[in-house]
Amino acid sequence: MAVKDCMKKVLMSGLSVLMAVSMFNIPARAQENRAADGVTTLGTIESMDDIQVSDNVVDISTSNAGEKIKITFVSDTIFRLNVEPEGKFVEEPETARDDYVAKMLVKPISEYEGVVPNVSETDTDYVIGTDKVELAISKADSRMRMINAQTDEVVWSEKAPLQYGNGKTTQTLNEGEDEYFFGGGFQNGYFSHKNQKLQINIVATSGNWGDGMVSSPTPFYMSTNGYGVMRYTWRNGVYDFGYDDPTTTTTMHNEERFDGIYFLGDIPSVLDQYTDLTGKPVMLPEYSYYLGHANCYNRDYWVEDPNGNWIGISRRICRWAGSCLMMAMAADMARMTQTPHQIPQMRKLSTSM
Repeated sequence: MAVKDCMKKVLMSGLSVLMAVSMFNIPARAQENRAADGVTTLGTIESMDDIQVSDNVVDISTSNAGEKIKITFVSDTIFRLNVEPEGKFVEEPETARDDYVAKMLVKPISEYEGVVPNVSETDTDYVIGTDKVELAISKADSRMRMINAQTDEVVWSEKAPLQYGNGKTTQTLNEGEDEYFFGGGFQNGYFSHKNQKLQINIVATSGNWGDGMVSSPTPFYMSTNGYGVMRYTWRNGVYDFGYDDPTTTTTMHNEERFDGIYFLGDIPSVLDQYTDLTGKPVMLPEYSYYLGHANCYNRDYWVEDPNGNWIGISRRICRWAGSCLMMAMAADMARMTQTPHQIPQMRKLSTSM
């Protein structure tokens, strides 16, 4: 009997040891799974000592080895948020090829005078910002919120922390029911993007100008919540404004780093700030404007020539040494399938010239 009791105790002790070992191994296995998945979540900030301010630049170390965050306040309403997994920051993003020399900004961020930010902490967040805009970073998981400091309104908040891996980086935001989005460059035929998915890369089938194609993408969008952001990158991306989930906005680019310039304000203000950094549009003289290439923008005015071809005609108005009206012929001889009701419109136009 004593032998049986002894064996029972040995077996129970062995099971206890195995269970304890298994329990201790669960986090290790979970960590291995995360590594195997290839996706890294932004590390946390362990204390105020990990946040260093130098003029208008804030450098932050996280709990992930080597990972750094850099926040540069360009003005009291504009800041650049940059996350580098290995802590190696660049002034300007890399282009797809060495011989590409285009610049996204009028001048480098470092050449702006900037604003020295305030840094503080609450029980739940580290708060970095100016008297107009603040960035709050959660102590628990590094989720971020951008705040209008004058109204205490949260203009965007992350649903999940930043993630990078497998050749891409994603920001995931909460999306408001009445929040609308604009931008993304030349998204052919569309300008309001709620519940849509934008391709931030050239998308074309038989040409770049069809409906739903993307002729000239821009990694910039504005929200009616009171902010805009330009992802400072040349890499392709996808912006999902509630397409997969109406409560979630996700923006992804094909690189393992995060670099975004954020603007606080309403739509006109954000657009003005954005063009301050990227360059104002060209303002041509009034006499240089006309209706455009007749085959591309002015499909209402077509006439049939004696050979059965359709000819597009556009009208150009110029003012030079007085008012004058000129006809400009845009020959597009491909047989177009315009409806007959457009011919009287063209005749009316031609007789009035």
